[in-house]
Amino acid sequence: SDVVRVAEPRLVPSSTEGKVDKKMRSSEQTFLNYDSSPKLQELHRLTAALLRAPKKNLNEFQVLRYQEGQHYDAHRDYWDPREFPDVPRFKNSEGFWSMRMATLLWYLRAPAAGGETWFPRAHGGDIPSDNWM
Repeated sequence: SDVVRVAEPRLVPSSTEGKVDKKMRSSEQTFLNYDSSPKLQELHRLTAALLRAPKKNLNEFQVLRYQEGQHYDAHRDYWDPREFPDVPRFKNSEGFWSMRMATLLWYLRAPAAGGETWFPRAHGGDIPSDNWM
């Protein structure tokens, strides 16, 4: 895909909060500006429409690559402010909590087997198929 072509030369070991910890997360990642390709521009438009959010409020497009045997341990993409009441990095410049509104996953390639994202509270569900978009 166009996105994979743009992302591949930029991939680096994945980090969490700026630190590489291969026991927790062993994938590769990069962040792309939505203007990097026509497909990213389309994904930007679709994401904004789906979330009903202004495009300017969306994070850069994060591309992750998992090769066989790579993983990212179970984690949350949000936090409860009551768990971290005095952590400044969780607040924006005005002092308000900076919470990710949503995490949207676009699967660019299907693995030969396995590799699904697991949502324990979702009670199963369909596994995305390749080339649906």
